[in-house]
Amino acid sequence: MKSLKLFSFLIILLITSSAISQNKPFEIGLKGGLNLFYITNPPVGFTSNLSAGFHGGLCSSINFDSSDFSIRTELLFSNVGANIEQYTYGNYTNLNNQHTTSIHTTYSMSYNYIEVPILLKYQFAGGMSVLFGPYFSYLLSAKNDSTKFISYKDSSNVSGNIATDTTGNASINIINSMNKLDIGAALGISYETSKGLGFELRYTFGIISAFKSSNYINPSSKITTYQPAYGNNNNIALSIYYMF
Repeated sequence: MKSLKLFSFLIILLITSSAISQNKPFEIGLKGGLNLFYITNPPVGFTSNLSAGFHGGLCSSINFDSSDFSIRTELLFSNVGANIEQYTYGNYTNLNNQHTTSIHTTYSMSYNYIEVPILLKYQFAGGMSVLFGPYFSYLLSAKNDSTKFISYKDSSNVSGNIATDTTGNASINIINSMNKLDIGAALGISYETSKGLGFELRYTFGIISAFKSSNYINPSSKITTYQPAYGNNNNIALSIYYMF
């Protein structure tokens, strides 16, 4: 509830920024583009890979008189996600051969956020700018699609004795295992033409874990395993925008 109140306050701040800038040049525009997303600090034994998504929404700029600085605020819908993998191996021996089994599990996670960046922008000559500042995101939905592959091989190394099997796919809602509020920092560069058309490259990184800590109980052994909070969001955003 506290995170929702904070997020509501940030949206109000974005809307009222235009009202307090009546005596200053104010611009508003549309923005959209590509997300290239990954997480750092994955769970132990997992690796994280790049995932593609998209973003789109409103952007605004409060331009200070006689200054190259301005405030860039945005209200964006952002679709991001993470592809993580886990490999586990096991060896066992029967009367004839030693066998090796490897299990490769892939997890394709997709999240939808409402994102509010509040950035300080410095304008260079020729249309180039740098931007930096915090962002605040509120999680709307999240799901995880997983696929498990099993490879079996015996010590004879005969190709006919190597088998691969897919045990199936699963899709679950994981929003309750994630923190609703994501807070981080953003750094970017942009180029804007005199007509208001702009292009931007931005990197954002979360400073809090996206996933909550949890306790997992193995249904067969009844052993409880503690999983600490993990997964800091990282995103490389390629955007095009137009200021009216």
